[in-house]
Amino acid sequence: MGKKLIYKKTLAMDLVKKGHDIDYTAKNRNNGKYQVYFFEDSPTLRKDLAELTGHRYEEKV
Repeated sequence: MGKKLIYKKTLAMDLVKKGHDIDYTAKNRNNGKYQVYFFEDSPTLRKDLAELTGHRYEEKV
């Protein structure tokens, strides 16, 4: 599907706790003291991401 970039470390760690694997990390281009976390994009990841951020996820048909 592609990659989903997560810029917040605590959110990335919460996704890991839910069973998602970090594919890799990279330095944030805008601020080198921060990391960007790359996850494999999937409906499950999007659902968990919505749940963790207080949003609703509606799968597109």
